[in-house]
Amino acid sequence: MHWQELLGDYVQRREQLAALVLIIDVRRPFTDLDIQMLEWFAPTGKPIHCILTKADKLNRNDAASALRVARGVLSSYLDTDGKPFPFTAQLFSALKRTGLEEADARICELVGLTSLAEVALRQLKPHQQTTTDHQHAQKKPLEIGE
Repeated sequence: MHWQELLGDYVQRREQLAALVLIIDVRRPFTDLDIQMLEWFAPTGKPIHCILTKADKLNRNDAASALRVARGVLSSYLDTDGKPFPFTAQLFSALKRTGLEEADARICELVGLTSLAEVALRQLKPHQQTTTDHQHAQKKPLEIGE
């Protein structure tokens, strides 16, 4: 019981926490501890993102249903104005490598960083620009009389 008090106090009062990412087995969503974490963190008004792991263990319909249930649970948390908190959920499978980009983008957004995909695109664009400019520089316009 002592560790629960420490954890609850930490997630509620730690100003440096920008968000909470809950890693949850999609086959056993929202254990008592998961719900307790939501209860502790929701009053902060900060975002929560739930990553429902092992999505490959369920068929497509069951995975979609589990995601719908998770989103329903998360949307039941309302602020003092009756608006839903900024809580999101996604399916994830490390085995099949599904949900990686979504998780990366969401976590980077939550902590105010640029996602790895955006960084890669930015690094690629100057190279493409140089290559394109170089290719155009090689071609001289055909002038009449040449």
